[in-house]
Amino acid sequence: PIEDLPDIRGRAYEIVAALTAGDFGEPIAHSDFDIYLDQDNRRIIYFKRPCAPDDARAKFFLHITPSDTRELPDYKHEHGFDNFDFNFDGSQVQASDNWCVAMRRLPGYPIERIRTGQFVSGEGQVWRTDINLNE
Repeated sequence: PIEDLPDIRGRAYEIVAALTAGDFGEPIAHSDFDIYLDQDNRRIIYFKRPCAPDDARAKFFLHITPSDTRELPDYKHEHGFDNFDFNFDGSQVQASDNWCVAMRRLPGYPIERIRTGQFVSGEGQVWRTDINLNE
């Protein structure tokens, strides 16, 4: 739903300044993007410096496994995760000549694991990382 998307355009420079100042701590994962959790605002942040043109063609996948799978709607029980995939476009990602940043709001339930990465349609997975939050 559109209301779940953060206002990335208005906040991108503020978020980049906070990332570079260390306000979100260390990344929880390193991949093609550094990945941060903003616990206060329940969002995941992807940050890359520098940002290559190929990054803008990739799509993010974001699969959230709750600590208790009963938190999932019935139709998602078969897979055991919530799917929050999103495209690398202007509504969710902001890029400059030096960096790119993407954000996605996380669900309100306790999270056990996050599987995320990028893929290019027709070409496959660019990168993937698993983040276990209960360790």
